[in-house]
Amino acid sequence: MAVIPTDTIYGLVADAFNKDAVERVYDVKDRQRTKPCIVLVSNASQLNMFGIEPKWIAKAEEYWLADQPTSVAVPVSKRFSYLARDSGYLAFRLPKKEIINSMLQVIGPVIAPSANPEGLPPALSVEEAYEYFADTVELYVDGGELDNPPSKLIRIGADSEVILRG
Repeated sequence: MAVIPTDTIYGLVADAFNKDAVERVYDVKDRQRTKPCIVLVSNASQLNMFGIEPKWIAKAEEYWLADQPTSVAVPVSKRFSYLARDSGYLAFRLPKKEIINSMLQVIGPVIAPSANPEGLPPALSVEEAYEYFADTVELYVDGGELDNPPSKLIRIGADSEVILRG
């Protein structure tokens, strides 16, 4: 588990395929267990790792072309209910920062909720994140001060597209 700068704010990240690591993030953040996380990917083909249908991948790619960072929630199989929290949808974002994409190409997809305990403001710096989590997080990556709005969040399905945030 690490705190890293994302394309929006600092995220508390863990391997999206490691259920224990995902649960640890929920524990450390004291995050609501029913609230799904956003998964950061380095490219659209990484959505294949989650069994996402090609039509949803193509739709996500359209949204990722927007200037504003955009997370797209798409239908996902029950196999990933530990990520989707039984909602049937999982949100993905393709960060536009090259350094983040390079990291994701090496380590693979990560969950990336904001770096803050539930109910407190997101950390704007690595120092603030450390004040929240101290030694419960193994790695802190300093990206300077980040005070960006969260990503736009859109849920797409067979019959609808709904803006959930943004």
